[in-house]
Amino acid sequence: MGVLESGSTSLRRLRCGLMVASATSYCGVGRCLVLAAKHTGSQDLLSECGHLLARALLGLPELALMPRDLALVPIRSSGATRAQAGADPAWLIAKRAEVVLAEQGVDACVVELLRVRGRHVAQKALDQRARELNAEGSMRVGSLRGVRSRRIVLVDDVLTTGATLTEARRAITQAGGQASVAVTVASVRKVQPSDPFGRSADGSKPTSR
Repeated sequence: MGVLESGSTSLRRLRCGLMVASATSYCGVGRCLVLAAKHTGSQDLLSECGHLLARALLGLPELALMPRDLALVPIRSSGATRAQAGADPAWLIAKRAEVVLAEQGVDACVVELLRVRGRHVAQKALDQRARELNAEGSMRVGSLRGVRSRRIVLVDDVLTTGATLTEARRAITQAGGQASVAVTVASVRKVQPSDPFGRSADGSKPTSR
C-alpha cells in the first residue's frame, strides 16, 4: 500500500482549454509527499508520486478516446530543486508513471520536449496574474519530430493557477503540436473569494506553481 490511499481523480479545465487530472489534493499527506519527494530525491517517494500520476491519467474519461501511444512531457523542475534532489524529480516521476502505465497496457514514453528560456521569478512567490505574466513566453519547443505519432500529455507535480501548464501548451501549439490533456500528482484547491487571508478551502496557503 502506498503513502496515500486510492481516491477520486479531480479534474479541472483551464481557461486555455487544457483538461488537467490530479490524483490528490495539495494538502496534508499529499503536500508532504510532493515536497519530500522533490527535495530529498527519495526513490521510494518519487515512485509513489509516479504511481499517483499514472492513476490520475488512467482516471481521465478522455483516455478511452485517446490513442494508447502517449508522449509524457514533464515540466522541468527548477534548477534549485534539481540541485537539491540530485536529479530532475519531474523527469523521474514521469519515468515511474511510464512503467505503471505500461503495466496497464498503455504505451507511454517520457520525452524532454520543453526548454525554459531566460530567467524568471519563482512562481510560488506570485499571485495568479503575476504567475501568468511571469510564465508567459518562458518556454520553447525545439522539435516535435520524436512525438509526431504520439498523443502529448503534459506532466507536472502540482496544479495551482495553471499558469505553467498554460505556457507549456502555448509553446507546444506554437511549434505545431497539440496538447489537450495534462496530469499532476496534486492540485491546490481554489482559493475562496471571501477569505481575506488568501487561504484555500483546507486552510493552507498555495505555495507551488
